[in-house]
Order: sequence, then structure tokens, then C-alpha cells
Amino acid sequence: MYPITNATNDLWVGDPTKCDGITLADDNMTFANTGFYPGVVSMTVAAGSQKDFQIRLYNITQTETSGYVIGMTGAGTSNFVNVVLPLNIYATANDKYRMEIRCITDSSDAILKSGSFHTNYLHN
Repeated sequence: MYPITNATNDLWVGDPTKCDGITLADDNMTFANTGFYPGVVSMTVAAGSQKDFQIRLYNITQTETSGYVIGMTGAGTSNFVNVVLPLNIYATANDKYRMEIRCITDSSDAILKSGSFHTNYLHN
């Protein structure tokens, strides 16, 4: 798996007034509080025709996939599709996460057009 990022490592951004307890730096998300964070990631992605990809949220600190791995198949580099990944994050204080993608067909790259990340802190 490879980090979903851009050349300057600032693809994922958040409103600091609404990200209480979550910091974003170098396209990594750090959760300050232990607890349960349900949410969703939605991305608009294009990829080569018949190229299969997997997308996940990865806990760098615990070295494990967090929740689900979602797949998609490319329909051409000018045909963007929406990929939705449900989130069930059980974070320990200061766990660091990142979004990751990989092509399981070959070494092709995907094209990310846009995306959004939403989560809530429910309890510890």
C-alpha cells in the first residue's frame, strides 16, 4: 500500500476550528484522544481501464489496517468514479493514521481528483 498524498504532503486538510483533538500534518492524521471515531471517506478517483485498486485507512502507530479495505476497478484515466470508505476508528491517544491505496493488477497509479474525510469523536 502507498500513502494517498501529493508532492507537498498537504493533500488532506481540515478546519482547525472543527478538528478538536485531530491534527493533520504531512497527510497523516493524529488522534489526541483514546476513543471511537465513526465516519466516512469519499474520493473521486480515475485509473486505467480494468486496473484493480484497494483503498484503506492505516494505523501507522499500531501497524494495522483500521476497519475496511474497499476496492475499485478503473474505467479509464478520464472516467472518474466515487469511492466511499466507511470508517470505524478505535484510536488510542496519539495514534497516527494515513489513507493508502495500491493497484493489485500491476504497478499502475490512480488519479485522485477530490476527496473528503469526516469523522466524529463519540467516546473513550
